[in-house]
Amino acid sequence: MKSVVLGLLASVSLAAVAQAQTVVETVTITPLPGGEIERAEAAGPVQSATGAQIERLNALDLTEYLRRAVGGVYVNDIQNNPLQPDVDYRGFTASPLLGTAQGLSVYFDGVRINQPFGDVVSWDLIPRAAIAGIELAPGSNPLFGRNTLGGALTIRSKDGRSAPGLAVEAGYGSFGRRQTTVEGGGAADNGLHWYGVVNRLKEDGWRDFSPTEAGQAFGKLGWSDEATDIAASLALASTDLTGNGLQEQRFLQRDRASVYTKPDNTKNQSALLNLTGSRTVSDSLTISGDAFWRTLKTKTLNGDLNDESLTESIYQPSAGERAALAAAGYTGFPTAGETAANTPFPSWRCIANGLLNSEPGEKCNGLLNRSSIQQREGGLSGQAAWTTPVPAGESRLVLGGGYVGGGGRSTSPSR
Repeated sequence: MKSVVLGLLASVSLAAVAQAQTVVETVTITPLPGGEIERAEAAGPVQSATGAQIERLNALDLTEYLRRAVGGVYVNDIQNNPLQPDVDYRGFTASPLLGTAQGLSVYFDGVRINQPFGDVVSWDLIPRAAIAGIELAPGSNPLFGRNTLGGALTIRSKDGRSAPGLAVEAGYGSFGRRQTTVEGGGAADNGLHWYGVVNRLKEDGWRDFSPTEAGQAFGKLGWSDEATDIAASLALASTDLTGNGLQEQRFLQRDRASVYTKPDNTKNQSALLNLTGSRTVSDSLTISGDAFWRTLKTKTLNGDLNDESLTESIYQPSAGERAALAAAGYTGFPTAGETAANTPFPSWRCIANGLLNSEPGEKCNGLLNRSSIQQREGGLSGQAAWTTPVPAGESRLVLGGGYVGGGGRSTSPSR
């Protein structure tokens, strides 16, 4: 699978000159720096938050903050894992589940992190502790690229100027949840600044056989002066997430932590290298751009019901199957009378047919599906933003373009 995307963006806005205020809150109208305007001038209810606000809410990750504090956001835990939710905003979705109709674009420091294969968003790869601020803009906006049908979420990372010093955070919670975060940053008088964070999360999960393990690391090195800001950053993540599926209602009445099939496991490994830069050429002109390269490897292992066995007799082993079980050293298998009424989870015929290499695909009521996807993506983008006075106030013109090339290799599900 290969994809190449070319983009050109242009935006013109007119706004009356606002009265002088001590504090002016701005929002961005483009993925790259330089497109900031005052909040009152935005053509829509752009919602924003700082990293400090996210931390004060003690949210596990970014999606939990969006659910609890951002209007119009609904989170659906279809994967039954705290780091794999579907985030719905005004009816449009950003989901880690391949095949979901995606309608939101998500940017991290100017890089669109929707994956090349299916446009999915892996929320578990975003380090919450490294977030300096976010903005969620509604609407179908071509300035944010392809498939931005319902809105765009932009994420800005910290640097040594905004997060100086050293901080260590550790927590323990229900169901064996343990989380540790170490971050530090600083800046020198010559304009050099640096920042790094490492986060580790592990929990057993509130359901049976549902552990989660996630590790994230982010580092940034940059230089800036009054007019120029350049930085290189590297984001790494490795996660092992289990979110078992729905359970039959009668079993839930007996044990709400029980699962119907297992496992439902997703493993992600990713790396993102990003180079960004911006320069204020004059009071009216700002130019900015970035170049990035990222890789992502995803493996899944899902235990499911075998539909092909529903019309088969999968309970009482035959004489030949009983002989194969005995020859392999198995004991305790029924010699007669095993039916659906007295055996909710049959296994003996499945084992026997596996030994005989006969019909395990028909005699086993469960199966394991495996898949593997390896993706890579790189690109660059740039923009220029002009602000000029006009009789009605001021005019802002933003011109930019970008190139993104991506490819991937998918291994079809195997059983």
